[in-house]
Parts: sequence; structure tokens; C-alpha cells
Amino acid sequence: MENSNALINSVAASGGDITYSNKNLTISVDSGTFPSMYQPNIESFVVTTGVAETSQTNTITYTPANSTLYELNITQDVNAPSGNNASYTASYTSDASATDLEIATNLVNQINAQSGLTGIQVVATDAGGANTITLTAAAGYPFFTATGITNTTVVAGATGVAAVGIGADLITAGVAGAVSGTTYTVYEFSYYTQSAAQMGSELNAGLNELTLYVSQDDADFNDFNAQLLLIVTPNSDDKTAQVIDHTTAAINATATATAAEVATGWITSTSAAGTVITLPTGTLLGAALGAKAGSVFDLYIDNTGGASTVTIAVGVNTILSTAAADTAGSFGDLTVASGVTGLARYTFMFSSATACAFTRTA
Repeated sequence: MENSNALINSVAASGGDITYSNKNLTISVDSGTFPSMYQPNIESFVVTTGVAETSQTNTITYTPANSTLYELNITQDVNAPSGNNASYTASYTSDASATDLEIATNLVNQINAQSGLTGIQVVATDAGGANTITLTAAAGYPFFTATGITNTTVVAGATGVAAVGIGADLITAGVAGAVSGTTYTVYEFSYYTQSAAQMGSELNAGLNELTLYVSQDDADFNDFNAQLLLIVTPNSDDKTAQVIDHTTAAINATATATAAEVATGWITSTSAAGTVITLPTGTLLGAALGAKAGSVFDLYIDNTGGASTVTIAVGVNTILSTAAADTAGSFGDLTVASGVTGLARYTFMFSSATACAFTRTA
């Protein structure tokens, strides 16, 4: 099986969908097929958080003037059969007694008349007497490029976002088990196996592409996600790991970090004053990560936007490791300078679900 997909709608508590033993990763799914994988042979791993579509908007501004040319161009990828982008230039010359309504109406009508497989999928509206026109990407086509050519200026508005992991879209794409109204995080695995395909085997020799959709609306999703990242993300010589759309948490004043903030794996600080970040208890952090004895987790502190030092303080059952205590200047360095060098990585090693030791590793 060189390409396959699987889906989980009902996520088990505490990462119970996941079994990991002797570096073999097995995931129980509700639909489709997800074969067991030997973790060191995972060549790449990409996680994309599900998100609803956002339509791009731009505002076109102009100054009404008599007998004046107004032009703007809109270019958009509309998946035309030719493979070419759609492009349209709206052009209008005002009459001898120009008004905002006259100019807006003509440009809006021209833009909205474009349709079909090769036409731009953008809706224009008159902003109502403010010398502006609003452009909004049509559903299913969230991006476009607007360029003012003659006597028109383009002002940026909402940034377009392509939908990812939306149940209705997955149903249309033929993903078995997808539920409309549910949002899924997408996990993409490139997995290499040297084993020759056998009767009834699930993987072919060579590179296999496996996609897993997991309901991020389920109350137990965070446990599943944290557990899977702990298993798959660490790098080795024969694979790479990549997580995109990585959630970050901001702590810009002295405070105790919540377990959820630490579980993002990346905490930023932009404070102008010295900031102390106290770690949560081992019990809270272990629960947030779905950790158990032998779990390992990396936390990055990003002080590149700050103007003073960030200091990490231990919490209850989140203590410094032996190496950190013995070599305080490196493994035990709890301060993160501000500016371009202000990045640090701390690795947490769990001795149980409620206790861990940590050390600085970068």
C-alpha cells in the first residue's frame, strides 16, 4: 500500500488510540487502514491543524474626478482546465460630472460579471459613498492578487486562509468516515520499509505515504496529539520531522506557566522587563502531555522579541536533572537572553505521569 488514509472520529482518553512498543507505532482508527510502523523508518512527518476557510479581502480606493480613467487588475488561481491563472482588468472612464456612485457601480458590475471555469471568483461591493470598493474572495477560492493600475490604490484587508481538515471537504474528497461539521488535524507520514510486499501485507517495499485525519473537536484530542508528537517528532539520522502551524503561547510578564502553555512546546516573551516563568507542577504537565514513565518532551523559550532576560523557575515535581545541577552554567542555565540569540530549548524527561526532571539542551 503506497498511499492510504485513515480517520479517527472518537479519540480515546489519555492517548489510548496509540500503542508504542519496541519502537513500533500502532494507531487504532475508526475508518480506513493505518498500518504499524517502525518509528526510525518514518522519513518525514507533517502535522497541519484543521482550520476553516477565510476569504481574502482588499479595499480599492480612488478619488472621483471628471473624465478620468480608473483601472485595476485581479489575478487568481481558479484551477482552470488550462492550468493558467484567471486575470481580469476592470477599466472605466468617468463622465464629465463624475460621482463616487458612478465609478463604483461601473467597476463593481464589471468585476461581478466574471464567472465560469476561467473567470475570477471575486465579489465586489460598493462601500457606500466612501470612494472605496471592497473585494472579497468567493467561497472555495480564498486568495487573489489585486493591483491598482490607474488612479486606484489597493489596501490590504483580511488574509486568505485555505480550509484544512474540514469534514464536508473530506467527504467530497472521498475520505471514508469523515463527518460534516467536524474539523480534523491532518498527520502526513512518509514511511520507508525494506520489506517486500507479501500476501495480505499492508505496506509495499519502498516509500509509503500515509495520511491520518483525527477529530480535533474531540475532548481527548490534546492527549492524542501530545502522545503522538512525543513518539514521532524526535529527529534521527535517517529521518526528518516537521510540524507546521505550530501553536505558541505568549508569557509577557512574570507568571506561572499553565500546563497548556508549556504543552504548545513554544513560549514567546516580548517583555521589556525581566520576566520569571515558573513551570507548572509535574502532575498538571504530565496530564496535559499524556506523559508516562519514559516520555520525553522539548520546550522552546523564545525571547527574541523581548528587551530583558527571561528566567525559568522550577515547579513542583518539575525539577532540574542531575546534569543540570552538576553543570549549572550549561545544562542548568535557566536564563534566556533577549535579542537575536534569545532562544533556548529545555528537555523534560518523565519518570512517571506526574514527575519529571529537565535540562537545558540548546
